[in-house]
Amino acid sequence: MRGPVAVLRVLMCLPLRHIARALAVFVLASLGTPGSTWASGFTIPREVTTLEVRRTGHYTETVKRTLRIDSPEGVNEHDQWSLTFQPERTRLEVLEAWTQTPAGKRIVVPRNRIFVRERAPSDRSNLFTGRQAMVVVHPRVEVGSLLHVHWRATHAPVYPGHFALRKVVDPENPPEEWALHLTHEPGLPLRVHRAGVLGGPGKPDARGWPTHTFRVDKQEIERSANQRRASPDGAWALLAVSTYSSWSEVARAYREGAQPALAVTLAIRAHAQEVTKEARTVRERVRLLHDWVRLNVRYAGVQATRGGNRPFPAEEVLDTLYGYCKDKANLLLALLAAVGGPAQAVLIN
Repeated sequence: MRGPVAVLRVLMCLPLRHIARALAVFVLASLGTPGSTWASGFTIPREVTTLEVRRTGHYTETVKRTLRIDSPEGVNEHDQWSLTFQPERTRLEVLEAWTQTPAGKRIVVPRNRIFVRERAPSDRSNLFTGRQAMVVVHPRVEVGSLLHVHWRATHAPVYPGHFALRKVVDPENPPEEWALHLTHEPGLPLRVHRAGVLGGPGKPDARGWPTHTFRVDKQEIERSANQRRASPDGAWALLAVSTYSSWSEVARAYREGAQPALAVTLAIRAHAQEVTKEARTVRERVRLLHDWVRLNVRYAGVQATRGGNRPFPAEEVLDTLYGYCKDKANLLLALLAAVGGPAQAVLIN
């Protein structure tokens, strides 16, 4: 390519370097997996996940999780569950939920206490991310209660034909029992990276589909917790599963998904010409457009669609004057294309 090249850093949420070395390549934001953030005052006696993955990258995830309340603080903090999800790609359903009292009595969570939380007008973070939260409010929670939730989520892939999954287990408060059972259509090229997680391939199921089972050994986690804490890459028990064969394949998938947002519209062309009207060389045009985007488009984590892995149209970013890193980079690409400046996006880990 002749002339100067604008190298644009599109900072995506990609895996840590130890995953890259194993080529278990995945895009963190593509998971679409319901999740919760926990503090102190609880333990997790059991968490079992079952996955069924299709060749298209679509997959169904079924989770059974039990939480035990260990202190009054735990009662206040964890009497309800909040399962976050991306509605554009994920269909989430709570199959059943109940409280088991210390005396052993089972109290079912009423259906009207399982609901999608509405966004408050002041909730800017939810406005930008577009995520929703399925809330489960448990009755009669006290110290010693067991809170059970069983949910199912059906996920669409971020990039068609690819599957990626990442699971982490906190070594400071690992589940007493943690297991993941994965079944997939034949011919799916899965690559697995695991740290602090046991298991691997098993026998095919009745349909002939390959199976994999993984589990966490709590005693092993506790035994080596101090050693892992000394290494930033080893602070978690981690399982990463992906169909990507290389970083180049990730880049190709991103580039194909981003291409439609690069359209050079009349508004993009007019703005690029206005900003660069005093420029005399390609280098000056590149510098002026780069500086204009850097100074005028504010950074905002807008992930309202596509799980945050594809940029919004360049003209939309120009109109709103905010966007994620990939949105700002894409706008700059479109502006440069409008005045003949050669450029390409580069994914940076």
